[in-house]
Amino acid sequence: MNPKFLVSTLATAIALSFSATAIAKDTSNKEKRFEQITVIGSQQAINDIPGSATFISEEDGYGLRPNIGMRGTGTGRNDKISVMEDGVLVAPAPYSAPSAYYFPTMGRMESIEVLKGAASVKYGPRTTGGVLNLLSRSLPTEPNSSKGMVDAALGSDGYYKGHAYFGKEKNNTAGLIEVFTYGADGFKELPVGNDNTGFEKTDLLLKFGHTFGQNDEMNTRHNAYQLNYAYRFGDGYEFLATAYLNDFHRNWYKASSVGLSTLEQYSDFEANPTSEGIEGIGVKANNRDYQAKGIQSELHIPAGDHYVTVGVRYHEDEMDRFQWEDKYTLNQDLSLTLTEQGVPGSDSNRVDSAEASTLFIQDEWTIDALVVSAGLRYEDITITREEWSKSDPTRSNGLTKDVSNDTEILVPSLGATYTLNENVTLLAGIQKGYAPAAPGNADQEEESVNIEFGSRFNMDGSSGEVIAFYSDYDNMHGNCTAAVGCSDDNIGDQYNYGEVEVAGFEFSAARTFATDTAMFPVKLTYTYTDSEFKNDFDSEIWGAVEKGDAMPYVPENQVALSLGAEFSAFVVNSQIRYVSDAHANLTEAGLNAIDSRVVWDLAAKYLIDENQKVYLSVDNLFDKTYVANRSNGGIQPGKPRTVQMGYTYSF
Repeated sequence: MNPKFLVSTLATAIALSFSATAIAKDTSNKEKRFEQITVIGSQQAINDIPGSATFISEEDGYGLRPNIGMRGTGTGRNDKISVMEDGVLVAPAPYSAPSAYYFPTMGRMESIEVLKGAASVKYGPRTTGGVLNLLSRSLPTEPNSSKGMVDAALGSDGYYKGHAYFGKEKNNTAGLIEVFTYGADGFKELPVGNDNTGFEKTDLLLKFGHTFGQNDEMNTRHNAYQLNYAYRFGDGYEFLATAYLNDFHRNWYKASSVGLSTLEQYSDFEANPTSEGIEGIGVKANNRDYQAKGIQSELHIPAGDHYVTVGVRYHEDEMDRFQWEDKYTLNQDLSLTLTEQGVPGSDSNRVDSAEASTLFIQDEWTIDALVVSAGLRYEDITITREEWSKSDPTRSNGLTKDVSNDTEILVPSLGATYTLNENVTLLAGIQKGYAPAAPGNADQEEESVNIEFGSRFNMDGSSGEVIAFYSDYDNMHGNCTAAVGCSDDNIGDQYNYGEVEVAGFEFSAARTFATDTAMFPVKLTYTYTDSEFKNDFDSEIWGAVEKGDAMPYVPENQVALSLGAEFSAFVVNSQIRYVSDAHANLTEAGLNAIDSRVVWDLAAKYLIDENQKVYLSVDNLFDKTYVANRSNGGIQPGKPRTVQMGYTYSF
């Protein structure tokens, strides 16, 4: 099959987990079972956090990876936030190559935790935007219990999903197996041929646990191996340690570069193909290996009105780029003919790596209704780029480039919550935001000051929060990728926005109205974000930037209204999402080029009995057409109406 410019993607993730559940005795000699702690743990724990925090009990997904940003950081490949699974960094190389090409499958997660502001400072390495912690399927914990589920769905654009897990606990031994496979043909159509633009992805998760009566815990997860140790002693003291290893490989075979000139050339040729064809079309094998490994530990110390957490982490990661480019001719019938086979390493032949030693201390001091949380994070980071000649695929002729950046940084935070009464909690926080420099950019760390304040409330059946935030960047980073239009020579480096200010507020409110026969949940969320460059500069990505310009791809207003109706056997939910317009870039054509949009989603399920249900979901109910992205001179559409129907059996 001839390769196309847009190719379907296959990703397979395999997870193995072996665990030993810890048994510990406190001063009362009472045995307790406990697991490795989570960042938040539950919806109820949010009020104790001196910053913005969200706990999501269930979430599904579509595609291979999302693009997530928080509070005006931008929506690249999750490169401005810290992503964790079960409390461990999960990006393939979070220090040396933060643009994540791998993201855990959302559909197999039990819950999601989101931390922003002062509450996120101890997790790092990127502390400005926030932290996303994904919690995977847990082992059965009740004696002689079992749990399981089978879920199957089909939908539009060739969508399919198969999801099943089974777990059992017996005689202090627990095991769980989970399989999640899904894919689609994609909603974009290529001009010729039968190739699709969709994806396929499969996860396999195995976990085993046995209570030995020892104070240890060991498990491994999703392409990662983890050895966990947990020890509880005294009256509430805990020591936790984790060693981890994460390997990831990808070879993305795609068009070498796409820009306005090439798009115009291909469009003209498609309209009037000639016998000469177009020669010299590059299709690049973006072949890369990633590895991340390290050890981290925490000690929790209750001391009267103080609760102190001390943590350390030693981390290493690397990205090995060993890429090549093949040449094709685009024929008159729009097929491709290979004319030149590239030599591995001839396009990119380098290793970016990082070593980081981290120490943090956090103290929560309770003074009646006031809880003050002070934290300090220290990082000692060495980021290195080693490059070989593109004509030296064996890497035997010595380095052509050896660049190393050494950085030491202190990241403080201070936050507080005050319980005004049983219904209202006030919060405030200030922290230093930080992100390390890329291997090719010495002394260009991102630093900012971030402030937030607001309130959470829960009264008369209504709950919600309103939080104002402000970030003042001395030097905001952008990460250079092909997706944003960077030249090949600069991919993997950083470009700098200079001084940037981002301010806004987040509001959410929820209430469930009830009758004798039904419940009607309502939730409204609104985010206002005002971003502003504070200096003039020329950008390869955004064009000529002038002081006062708003950041591209940061809409001012985002609103979501959720409405539901829950009866004894039937549940229906809908969501209306509004996103205001945004800049694609700061050229005349790019200003406000991402139009505002309103998108409606609908979901319903019917409970056959306590174990079975059928469900229906419709994304973009009214088939709204909108532009999601305009990078590289092209237009990426938003997802059109998609329908999915499925059946679930659980026990």
